[in-house]
Amino acid sequence: NESVSSMSNKEKPYQALTSDAIVTEQRRAIQRVMELTKLPSHMARQLLQEMRWNHEALAELYFEDPDRLLANAGLQVNGEAVDSV
Repeated sequence: NESVSSMSNKEKPYQALTSDAIVTEQRRAIQRVMELTKLPSHMARQLLQEMRWNHEALAELYFEDPDRLLANAGLQVNGEAVDSV
């Protein structure tokens, strides 16, 4: 089959990462969210988990409706739970 053979000659769209590389990427993502939101690392990590580690989607929702983002992740700000919309 021509499409199968031509597909094997192309670069693969995904790259396997070692566990160390995954941890490094997670730390970078957490740091980016901490810088964006000024929240501590455990909250930044929870936001990333809520958004399936998609920093772009997280940033977009954070700028549109930060209270909703925090509430969806079950986070509290200043000791008070944020109501989900």
